[in-house]
Amino acid sequence: FWDYLATLAEVAGTAAPKGLDGISFLPTLTGAGSQARHELLYWEFHERGFAQAIRADNWKLISRKPGQFELYNLADDLG
Repeated sequence: FWDYLATLAEVAGTAAPKGLDGISFLPTLTGAGSQARHELLYWEFHERGFAQAIRADNWKLISRKPGQFELYNLADDLG
C-alpha cells in the first residue's frame, strides 16, 4: 500500500514522507509521463496458512511452507 501513499501525496501536490519506498502510479492513471517501476515486488498471504512470494523481472519465487520454495520463470511458464 506504500504506492497508494506516494500517489495520493503526488495528487495533493506534496512530497511523500522521507524513507518511503512507494512509487506513485499517477502516470498510469493519467496516461501522462512514464511510469516508474519497482525493482522487486513482494507479497505475503496470511490466508490459508501464510505464504510469501517475490518477483524480479520474469522470475517469481514462492514459499507456501517454511523452507520449501518454488521458482518460476514467467516467460516460460505463464501458468
